[in-house]
Amino acid sequence: MESKKERVKKFSNIIYIILSIGFVACIIAGVFLLFIAILTLINPETTTFVIAGKEIELTTMFNIGNLSFNLPADWETDVNFLGLRFYPAVSFYGFLLAVVTTVGVWFTRDIFNKLRKDASPFRDDVVRALKKTAVAMFAIGIISGIVPLVAAGIIWVLALIFDYGAELQQQADETI
Repeated sequence: MESKKERVKKFSNIIYIILSIGFVACIIAGVFLLFIAILTLINPETTTFVIAGKEIELTTMFNIGNLSFNLPADWETDVNFLGLRFYPAVSFYGFLLAVVTTVGVWFTRDIFNKLRKDASPFRDDVVRALKKTAVAMFAIGIISGIVPLVAAGIIWVLALIFDYGAELQQQADETI
């Protein structure tokens, strides 16, 4: 039985490290997307390029000397709203998605942090962390689509199962 607990701790530690790297990556992506959002609002300049004989006008994010950094053509979903130019696929939508994803990764990371310290998953703090992860996944689903909504439901059901397991574990501990 002890070897199974050690395996849970070891695997949870590996997942915790991966999620920590993912957490940092989400923060970097969020900052980058916020940077792009601000630059596209402040600097609505465009540069015309000729690609395969076709002129394409791309939004300039910023210039350094003679070097121009432009949004890729597939990010050019120009929406004119109240005279302001928005690029929702990259800027605000992307930033919002990065924020809720970062929160979701943080909560998921918290689950594995608890499991790497104490391998028993049938505890109230693990159940609370699972429910927080389900809520974060639900928020991601509202922004991005059906798959995260289904995942949120599955995680919520798992939280209920773990809650029941925690009750059974408590009864078993009281019986002994």
